[in-house]
Formats: sequence, C-alpha cells, structure tokens
Amino acid sequence: MIYNLRQFSKPEVLKSLNPDNLLAFLSKFSEYFRTKEKSYHLPIVIAENFNYDELAEEFSNPVFDGVTDMFDALELIESMSRPKFAPFVLDYLDDAPYKQDFTPEHAALNNALLVYLKDPIQLVKIRESIQIENPHNYTIVKGKKLDKTLKIQDEFVSELKRRLDDIYEGKKFGRGIQIKHYSVQDEEFFLIRKGLPHTYQATIGKDLSTVGIYFRPEQFDVVIYSPQKNELKLAISNARKWMKNVYPITFSEVFFGTPDAFEEKRCLSFTDFQELGEDALKCPPGEPITNVVVTEIVSQKFLCEENLLEKNGLGICMEQSIKLDNFFLHARQFNLSLKALGEIIAMKLIFYFGREKRTVMLKNGNGYGFKLDSRGLLIEKWLYDHGFIVNA
Repeated sequence: MIYNLRQFSKPEVLKSLNPDNLLAFLSKFSEYFRTKEKSYHLPIVIAENFNYDELAEEFSNPVFDGVTDMFDALELIESMSRPKFAPFVLDYLDDAPYKQDFTPEHAALNNALLVYLKDPIQLVKIRESIQIENPHNYTIVKGKKLDKTLKIQDEFVSELKRRLDDIYEGKKFGRGIQIKHYSVQDEEFFLIRKGLPHTYQATIGKDLSTVGIYFRPEQFDVVIYSPQKNELKLAISNARKWMKNVYPITFSEVFFGTPDAFEEKRCLSFTDFQELGEDALKCPPGEPITNVVVTEIVSQKFLCEENLLEKNGLGICMEQSIKLDNFFLHARQFNLSLKALGEIIAMKLIFYFGREKRTVMLKNGNGYGFKLDSRGLLIEKWLYDHGFIVNA
C-alpha cells in the first residue's frame, strides 16, 4: 500500500470521530468522489445508520489518477494524532477559539482533524517544528571567519532550493526540494524535504484490475547555521557521500559567494578532558545539568586487564572499548589512567537533569549524537563551556 492508514482504515475509529467534522473533511475532497472510477458516493449527512465499513474500505484501498491530496491529508492527520505530536496539537487548541471537547480516548485524532479543518497550514507548521528537533546525530562544519551580521533573506532560501533541485536532478533524484526556514534564538534552522527517486506502487482497484502510481518517498534533512558559533550543523537522512558535501558548498555559495566558506575540520576534542580528568565534568550548583557521568571510552591504545574487570563485574572490556557504569568511579580502583589510554576516539556520557537523564555519544572529529531540543541545547552549551567542542 502507498498509504498505510492504520486508523482511518478502521470502522470503529471512524465512528469515534465527530460526524460533522468527518463530513466537512469528506466535502473538502468532493472531486475525488465524483470521478467515474469511484463506486463510493459522498454522503450528504452522517447519521446513526451511516456505513462506516464502506468508508473504511475506501480509505484502505485508494484508487486515484495522480491526485493524492485527500490521502496526503489523512496521512498528516494520523501522524499528528500520534503520541509524539498529539500534546503539541492540544497545546495549540487550548488557545484556539474553535476548540471542541472530545472523550479522552478519542481526543488525539479528533483534535488533529479539527485543526486540519480550521487551519491546515498550522498543522503542517507544528509537524515541521518538531521535525527540526528530531535528528539525533549531527556533523559540525566550521566556518572561516564568517560575517556574523549576515541576515537570511527570502531570496537566499529560493536560491538554495534552485541549486539543490539542480544538484538532485543531476543525481537522478529529480526535482521537488522544499525548504522551510525558521529563526530560533541566535540560530537559523532549515528543514529540507528531499524526494527520493520515483517508485512505482501497484494496487488492486475495486474492479480487481491493477492500478499503479508513481510516487516519491519523502525524507527530511536539517541544516542549522550558527553565525555566533561560526558553524553549520548537518543532519542528513540516509546520506550518500555526495550529500555530505552538497550542503556546506551550496550554503557557502548562496550566503557568502564562495564555495569554501565552510570546511570540515576537527572541532570535537578530548584534550581538556584527558588533562583535567574528572574535573572536566564538574557541574556548578544550581545549573539544569546536575551531573555528568562517563560510561564508555573508545581509544587507540587499550591498557586495561580484561579478566580483572570481568571478574569484579564492573563492566565489559572490548577490543578497543572500555564500558563501565561509571568510568571514574572504578578508574582509581583499577589504576586506569586517561593519558595511558592514548588518543580517545569516542566516548559516551550520561547527562543528568535531576532524576532525568540523557545519553550522548561524542566522536573525536566533527560529529556528535543527541537530540537538539531544549535540553539538547543545554548539553551543547555545556560541551562548549567544558572544552569538548572547540570554537573556530
């Protein structure tokens, strides 16, 4: 199936929707039901005896001639009713003049449908704002003394789209790049929707004939330009090698008129950590981050006694990796020295926010993995302040 509608394909779920809102939704796409190929007819009213099984069957087996608007809308509404998005939709509705009350077990889908009917663009914006925070792994690309006063203009976004469309078309991906730009505090966020190569999907029509459609699976990349930090942060979905080079060069040309304003040099460092040891992890009292613990270190030079660690049940020593519940808690007991480990390649840390925690993986180079939500931004600031991320 092209559209895997897990909720709208169930009669009992459709029955839980506000009937007036459901009818209003169907009426928005009346043209879909007018085509000759459709045996399902648009209802005039949804009464108690309404046949929800037929409508669920219609949503389960889409048949169309290239126009997918209704099913795109259904997919959007379903996605925004999931636990990840539903609280944000409810927050928006709390201040909306058209808010309606629904039973708790059916509220999420009803709320998403209501916002779509009243303000579909807002529903898309809510999803985009959350997608920007989705990536967990970023590559940092530092700039060469960039102009920190640069203001991002609308024509910059249009030019980025044009150039990326040309590049993706040249790589046989076709055109169709979409870019949304947001300014958040001192950073510029770019949500880039890229279409993958066209895919053919066959499905069975109502007359049992084979119906096919070409469609493009979507993926989203996030690029964050930080003028004060002099860097680009890149989160690329299913990245090919050429994709990792495209964004720094394209953004450099559009923003600064030169292809080499950004360079991929090492910007994560464990030098201060190896010099200061546990002191490098200290958290001032009263700060949101209350404690930082190292649980894994990967190094070039491995100098620990595997049997000793395993015998005491303190963790696992792999070929080039030391895994402990708390590295420094046991380092003194086993006389493990950071400097003796040689160059650290990667390490895993746990950041505590009171009782809650967040795991972060750092790699010696220009990549790190954690979600850049509000707490992720606090972690990033901590990494700058403690010398793990080196300013250009």
